[in-house]
Amino acid sequence: MAWLSGTMARELDMDPDSLRFDYSEDSLSPAYNVTAAQSKELATLLTLAERLRVHVSAITPDASALQRFLPFLPSHQQCLAWRDNEQWLWATRYSWGRKLAVGMTSAKELAAALSVDPESVALCGEGGFDPWEAVSVRQPPLPPPGGDFAHRAGAGAWEGVLMNPPINFLPWRQQRRTAFLRFWLLMFVAPLLLAVGITLILRLTSNAEARVNAVLLQAEQQLTRSLQITKPRLLERQQLREQRLQRQRQRQFTRDWQSALEALAALLPEHAWLTTISWQQGTLEIKGLTTSITALNALETSLRQDASFHLNQRGAGNLCRRSRMRRDAGNLSIS
Repeated sequence: MAWLSGTMARELDMDPDSLRFDYSEDSLSPAYNVTAAQSKELATLLTLAERLRVHVSAITPDASALQRFLPFLPSHQQCLAWRDNEQWLWATRYSWGRKLAVGMTSAKELAAALSVDPESVALCGEGGFDPWEAVSVRQPPLPPPGGDFAHRAGAGAWEGVLMNPPINFLPWRQQRRTAFLRFWLLMFVAPLLLAVGITLILRLTSNAEARVNAVLLQAEQQLTRSLQITKPRLLERQQLREQRLQRQRQRQFTRDWQSALEALAALLPEHAWLTTISWQQGTLEIKGLTTSITALNALETSLRQDASFHLNQRGAGNLCRRSRMRRDAGNLSIS
């Protein structure tokens, strides 16, 4: 692009910055067809479009726009022409241009100037080629006659149907190259950014899990220390509770025996008295003295009749009787 710009500037003896140009490859020779325009002429159009908030995608010369209608011409016609009061616009498959209308009043004179067969020239307008025929879907009313809008209709339709691309004075090549570079840069950078993002997410997740685990560990350690501090108090409290329950059971046990001992004292005859009372392995053993066998028999009979005592074994003696009493399920037995 820089070489073409410099070459065009030298050929036209103009500053390269004052030119807007576009080029296309010549289909008949190894060369480039370069079309140039002054930047100041395009600046007025771009300023107007900016004020109207119109997006301009291409600025195409009128004559080159006629090339887009060539596929719709009959096979024997290879040149399309359009005329107003001042000029002729013409286009073939491989070239296009402008001729002044002075001294050139018919299509035959244009064909002679272009060195082509007059039968191969199609003229836009009434009785010739109607540009609206190239539009497959048309919404009436159409502005008559269609030939007056040939170059305008051709400038906005069917890009890419011709061998040569349309001329565009806007920097579309730089924009396409920038978009191409941006696309491939994105294709190369996006996986890298994705990998970096995934790595950062994994690292942040790992750090968050580590912080959570540290907080949980600290809480468990604090709970352990708290339990270690309160454990002696809890054990002491448990021991005190067990001692209290033991004393309550002992008092209840004593109260349970109190009625039995009171009953035993009530059953004791006048001529008998007790010398020893012992409780071992669930058996109550009593020893005593009496002055008569009758008193001993009366005591034994009373104990047998009392539901609190059960006599298991009987022994004999002149002055003393050994008795063993055992308490089962709230009852006392004697032997």
